[in-house]
Amino acid sequence: MKRPVAETEAFREKIRQAIIEYRMFQPGDKVLVGVSGGPDSVALLHLLVEMAAGYDFVLGICHLNHDLRGAAADRDADFVAALARRIGLPLHTDKRDVRRFGRCHRLSLETAARRVRYGFFKEIVARHGFTKIALGHQMDDNAEQVLMNLLRGSGPTGLSGIPPVRDGLIVRPLIHVTRQQIMDYLDRGKHDYVIDESNTDGRHLRNRIRSELIPLLAAEYNPRIVCNLHKTARVCRSENQWIDQALDPVFDAAVVDRSTSQLAMSLSKISAHMPAVQRRLVRRAIRQVAGDLKKVSFENIEAVRRLAAAGTSWKTIDLPHRVRVQRMDRVLVFIREKRSLRDIPPARPEKKIVPFTYYYSPPGEITIVEAGIRMVSTTLERGQIPGQFHAGDPASETTAYLDLDKLAFPLMIRNRKAGDRFSPLGLGGTQSVRKFLSGREKDRRKRAFCPVMISAGRIVWIIGHGISDEVKIGPATRRGVKIEVFLAKK
Repeated sequence: MKRPVAETEAFREKIRQAIIEYRMFQPGDKVLVGVSGGPDSVALLHLLVEMAAGYDFVLGICHLNHDLRGAAADRDADFVAALARRIGLPLHTDKRDVRRFGRCHRLSLETAARRVRYGFFKEIVARHGFTKIALGHQMDDNAEQVLMNLLRGSGPTGLSGIPPVRDGLIVRPLIHVTRQQIMDYLDRGKHDYVIDESNTDGRHLRNRIRSELIPLLAAEYNPRIVCNLHKTARVCRSENQWIDQALDPVFDAAVVDRSTSQLAMSLSKISAHMPAVQRRLVRRAIRQVAGDLKKVSFENIEAVRRLAAAGTSWKTIDLPHRVRVQRMDRVLVFIREKRSLRDIPPARPEKKIVPFTYYYSPPGEITIVEAGIRMVSTTLERGQIPGQFHAGDPASETTAYLDLDKLAFPLMIRNRKAGDRFSPLGLGGTQSVRKFLSGREKDRRKRAFCPVMISAGRIVWIIGHGISDEVKIGPATRRGVKIEVFLAKK
């Protein structure tokens, strides 16, 4: 008799260690135990009943009939109801059409069942004031999850397996014990349970991994394969937690704007990091707008990285979860749409024009933040002024030469306004700035953001496009100013 008692106590000790290691419970917790009727959840319920007094929590039971297995599912529900009456705990139960939910939301049966189940759990939590949801996942489940993720091409996050605690709400006290140890505990305590026949259905990848792949690996390669995969998951999980903490300030520095369904990141801040960091920044951005990363593949992440590195100023790509990623000038915008992306064709967004006014006296340097340019000027004495200009030289896209004595300081630099006029070089009259630009700049957005330079109330330079005839350098010019335009650093 001593040996079974000792084995049971050693088993309980592993559960206690997991509870302490991951701080699963706090005094006064109200714990909802998810019970399917299978061995794992039944063992979890009995263990928590035994430990309730020591951990100062109260228990409740919930069971969801997925309406997938007909009479067998009804049998399981009856079994859980009888178990709840025998133990003397309140039971919260329901029956839901998972198959119909999956069809309506275009989900696989497994994904639909999981989403409905967790939704039901959280409804009960909200309705009855539970503070934790305890589930029966154990070490074998974790090993199977790691292998599933590995076969699908997952990275370190997927290799972390099943989290012992998720969102501070869901806890898994059995995570450090094996399926066999659970069966031994049930046998020693003579606890009844039911078997879900769907767990042997070979059409499901998890079932094939459980019944075929893991036994093969244990027999032919390593008898401790389950323990070793579980250990790998623990190592990856702790390292991922450390990396996520280290990423927090990097992510915050890269984000320039965020809301519930949209997040914008600086392209220069993303590109400043190694590919591994870039991938994590992109993953976190998607998770924040979409809620999770399910169906988001490595190829999706790489597509976003390529978009960030592209030379184009505007482009979009579409991802799962109705997430659209837009490259807009110097930012990468992640948007979660309310409707299917097929119903929302990409549209080049209008950038908001922010009014600005700067005052400037050459020589020197000034940055026009809103226009994304930096201007550097130098004064020229008569002997330094070029003797002859080619047609485009006096006001090319990057350089302007002006007669210094025809300017009044300080110069004003502002965004153009409706009704602006000036005297284009060589025209012999005035023209609206709008008309002047329409013949030189095809991009309407660039025309809208074009700054102008003003001296004594007159526009003397449409920056990057043309100077006024009134300030041109001529034979009588004694002093000049050369102003060069550069793109501002991002």
